[in-house]
Amino acid sequence: MRPLSPVSRPVGRAWSAFLVGLSKLPGSGIPDGLVVALFLASMWHQVAALLGGSLATDFAVGWGLSIGACLGLSWRGRRGWLLLGLAMWSAALGGLLSGIAQGLSLVSFEQLVTVDGLPVSMLVATLALSLPMALSVRLGCLAANRGSGQLRGFLIGAAIGAVTVAHLLFGGIGVDATVLVAAMLAGLMFLVELARGGQADPGNVSPPAWTGRLDRSGLVGLAVIGVVMASLDRMLVQLVPASEWYLLVFAAALCVGGAIGHRRRSNWSVGSAAGVLLVPATFPILVEWLLYLKVAGGSPLVLLAGWSVLVLVAAMPLGVLTAVSLSPHGRSPVGSGWTSSAGVAPLAILVGLFLARWLWIPDLGPVVVLVIGAWGLAIVPGRISGPIVLSRRPLAWVLAGLVVLTTQVGRYDPGQSARLLYSARVVSAAEQKWPRRLHESLDEARMIARRETCDATLTTWSQRGALRLLRVDGIPATAWSRDAMISPRSAAGVLESLIPLVVHERPERVLLLGIGGGDGLRAGLGFPVTRIDCVEPDEGRRKLVADHIEFDDVRLSWRHVAPALAVAADSAQYDVVIATAGRSVAWRAESTRTLEFYRNAARQLSGDGVFCQAFSVGDVGIVGVDVPHASMRDVFRATVRIQVGPGRFLVVATNSPRLLNRPGVVARLQGPHVRAALAEIGWDWANLLQLPTSGPPKSGESGHSNHLGNGWLAARLPWAALAGGTHLDETAGDHPEVPQPLLNRIEVEEEMVAEVRERLADVRRGQQLMGQGAEGFRTYRRAVDKQITERPRFVFESDPSRGGIRRLRHPVDRRRLQFLKTLSSIEGLPEPSSQQIGSVVAFAVPFDPLLSEFVHREVAVLLSKSPAMDRREELQHRLHAVYFGVISNHRIDDVHEAIQSLLNVSPKGIEAATHWDHLNSLLEVLRQRWSRRPIGMSRTGGHESETIELVGEMFERMEELITLDPTLGHRWSQRQEVIERGLVKPLRDRRSRLLGTRRSGPVLAN
Repeated sequence: MRPLSPVSRPVGRAWSAFLVGLSKLPGSGIPDGLVVALFLASMWHQVAALLGGSLATDFAVGWGLSIGACLGLSWRGRRGWLLLGLAMWSAALGGLLSGIAQGLSLVSFEQLVTVDGLPVSMLVATLALSLPMALSVRLGCLAANRGSGQLRGFLIGAAIGAVTVAHLLFGGIGVDATVLVAAMLAGLMFLVELARGGQADPGNVSPPAWTGRLDRSGLVGLAVIGVVMASLDRMLVQLVPASEWYLLVFAAALCVGGAIGHRRRSNWSVGSAAGVLLVPATFPILVEWLLYLKVAGGSPLVLLAGWSVLVLVAAMPLGVLTAVSLSPHGRSPVGSGWTSSAGVAPLAILVGLFLARWLWIPDLGPVVVLVIGAWGLAIVPGRISGPIVLSRRPLAWVLAGLVVLTTQVGRYDPGQSARLLYSARVVSAAEQKWPRRLHESLDEARMIARRETCDATLTTWSQRGALRLLRVDGIPATAWSRDAMISPRSAAGVLESLIPLVVHERPERVLLLGIGGGDGLRAGLGFPVTRIDCVEPDEGRRKLVADHIEFDDVRLSWRHVAPALAVAADSAQYDVVIATAGRSVAWRAESTRTLEFYRNAARQLSGDGVFCQAFSVGDVGIVGVDVPHASMRDVFRATVRIQVGPGRFLVVATNSPRLLNRPGVVARLQGPHVRAALAEIGWDWANLLQLPTSGPPKSGESGHSNHLGNGWLAARLPWAALAGGTHLDETAGDHPEVPQPLLNRIEVEEEMVAEVRERLADVRRGQQLMGQGAEGFRTYRRAVDKQITERPRFVFESDPSRGGIRRLRHPVDRRRLQFLKTLSSIEGLPEPSSQQIGSVVAFAVPFDPLLSEFVHREVAVLLSKSPAMDRREELQHRLHAVYFGVISNHRIDDVHEAIQSLLNVSPKGIEAATHWDHLNSLLEVLRQRWSRRPIGMSRTGGHESETIELVGEMFERMEELITLDPTLGHRWSQRQEVIERGLVKPLRDRRSRLLGTRRSGPVLAN
């Protein structure tokens, strides 16, 4: 019997086919495209991280690439030497970027920010990117000259390289190692080409890559492709985070589309134009699909793959349109009229792209711009030197589809994606099988505004009547309070400015990199500084957040330039430089957490200057602050990390011998402007002394610096966010040290030691009383009086009249005692006057940890006794007591009082939305507090019944508000059902169990 040949087996046949395909690979164009993608992605990362992210720097990078593409379309060159040129340029790029950084440091700040930094950015991007882009495009043109199959292979190879870089190389080995791999491959291919001697490769001696001409319609078509690209990009980033991998996958999609559309007939333009409308037309379906992947995927890899497939499919028609517009269909004359060389095609796309971002999307919105662009591409397809061939029957079907999709683009809703895709509560509800119709009504947030800017889609959400939440492309970015009397300001936002300004002895010049939510800028303006330069690249965001009279200050100047580019200028000798928190997974955040950025920031400081950077890493884990902190450690003389909230950190650094342990810190904390800013977040000056602090990391991957040639942090953080923020923490190494309070790191003068100790005791006692709810309110007076009588404090002053020293009660105790006397004299009155009530209100400021938060409840009680008083003033104090209360509190009496006060106020038409937000917020507070309330606290179910009755009254009031403002009724029935399921039904079950337990007990005898 003849033995079976290995080739006859399936595995053997597959292996033989693999070997044959491998032998054909060098001539397929795929290796060239792969190497080009590795080189360009690595170089783009370094240049973008150096310049930062803004409309000007984005245009500059696009300009550099476009100029290179134009040169590549007209150059001559051999394949091997082009590959060698890319390898040599990649080796020299590091030195070039260092020289550029050195040159920028000689330019003054005022000169660099001219025209938002556009001239400088264009010069840098052209120097760094035009030559490698020209070499890369020339390689593609050589592939096109060898045949259409070679060009398709080149584009497929480029797509494979971009995806590999996005998902594997940058996150696995880093940018420098990726460049090394690309250089090795290019060198190997050069040696192969050198051994061949250029034989059997006519492309090597071909004339310039493209000799065709573009007519007017061709240029217009390419510009419209840029317009459509900008609009589609704006829509896609509402579905997936705008991280670095997204941009690389988007580029891969363009390459795949170009491979598909090469040498296709012009009727493909109509079909592809219809394809770009699929994203807005199917937007709700895409949102549901991504939410399903997030819930049922079970692994970050599944969701990341889903995101990549979505971007590839959505952006592929753009590549097809570009390829069809540039594909020659014969060589017939273009016709009469103006023509241009096809080498300017990249510039036409660039012009359309940035005109859309700069002018049209902010004014018209991405949907209108996309529809106009799609129809423009369908009607005026770009072409080169050839007639348009259209088949009537397929064209009729495609046009019909285009019409149908146009009627459905109104389904695009960035508010829906923001609610569903970036909310842990929605994911939790989906996992618990809550009905889909309820997912958009799970919380009290209400979208009140949407603004399209040059950089992003900004949506503003109202909570608690005065609280505003800003989402950038759907992702929560920051929050601020419109009225600190009712709702506290963002603690992290205030402290990111307040702490460095307090640490510095005499701050005069301040540089603020990013506006955040405006609370930090507001706190900074309260200090006696002479100048604040605020760098915010997005002018639309500045107008949204800081468009108030309180920001009209002659000391404040605005600069709309990228923060990384702003600090690259010559030193301006700032006393304090503050970098606000950004979105960790966004690709623009990479430019503000590199070693080069911190070196530039350090150069901006005066001799004893202080640098402070805020981080929000709740979604990515502690490594999101560990790595930047390690980079600062390698630049600054002293650094310390301060935790200012859950997932919120500040890293403070200086090159001065002293960082936090500077003389007079405690005295500066007690300044009136500092205490006023802290009171707006419900803090005393002593609260800052309790903040946990730690030093920089010392081991593990997170202990390594992040520089331009690294890049792994930008690649890994999206994965970490999908894994719940703990994926990268496993490699974070040993914790540097046990956190210790800020008090242990500062210098406390001997005369301040006793006061600090007493104040900290007051803070702890005040927190205990606040945590006791109603019981604390009833007993706080006794606690204050007991402290004054049993532990009196005195100060000694000189008495010139008697020629000696007299002993006086401590000012704090004297003020507290006066408050108790004033309150006791007024509370017994049946109808206290407004002046009498005002004398009690005066004790709320300055902040006192034992009095201030209770003052508002006392004032509310007094106001309730006076029938002549406006109930709105009472409502303000009731809401203050709830919103400033302890988060972990499980008492519900103050919430019931606030609800009753709100129901006693008859809203006017302009107040309907505010009252609606307060009612929704109080319902949410009730749900949270009842979820933490021990079941044994209510024996008869009376509190449960009272809450259920109040909820019914709130529903009735909300129905009335809908009649005043019909827009409030959107999804009201779903919101009612959420409250019934999440609050009312559990309360009814809880009451039934309590009553059932009572009935089942023993019967008492007479």
